[in-house]
Amino acid sequence: MLFGMNRKQVEIQKRQTKEAPGGVSETWETQETRWATQVELGLEGRSKYQQIHNTQATHKFIFTGIPSFDLEDYRIKLGDDYYEFIEPPGNTDMVGKNAHIVTRKITEVT
Repeated sequence: MLFGMNRKQVEIQKRQTKEAPGGVSETWETQETRWATQVELGLEGRSKYQQIHNTQATHKFIFTGIPSFDLEDYRIKLGDDYYEFIEPPGNTDMVGKNAHIVTRKITEVT
């Protein structure tokens, strides 16, 4: 099993918006830091999410426990890289201990 191997500390960031002169200002604030296992999706996984969600999934993060993130307002930061959520956290270990979150690496960071 991949969980436990190559665990990394990731930041869970939440989008903050407020009215500013000339428009809306958007910032990202770290809400928490958690340990996760990052898995790069292979060709089969990428194809599956391309068909289902019409977006390019690139990675999956595995967390201990089931986090509750709003797909629109949160992202993951790992080092200098950022990842947006493609679908809500899923429990794929059948025991309820681990959550799998499919993401897309963001190339244009705001």
